[in-house]
Amino acid sequence: MGLAKNHALLLEKITTSHPEFRNVKFGAGTGHNGCFVVSGWVETKAELSDLKSIVTNSKPPVFVFYIVQVMPMEQKGSH
Repeated sequence: MGLAKNHALLLEKITTSHPEFRNVKFGAGTGHNGCFVVSGWVETKAELSDLKSIVTNSKPPVFVFYIVQVMPMEQKGSH
């Protein structure tokens, strides 16, 4: 889990300059003997694809578990 926590800090720094990921959080989970968790929401499928590319290219040291929904801003207000 320590590896996942450290990687979460790295990805927070990487995505700070990407406002489209402002509603995405990174953390550690207990699954798979420690995993990297990406959770939150983005507005488009393209943003989700970009997020996954950034995460993959960062070479996470553990299994990655995504809990990210695609939800356009206009739909978010109605939930």
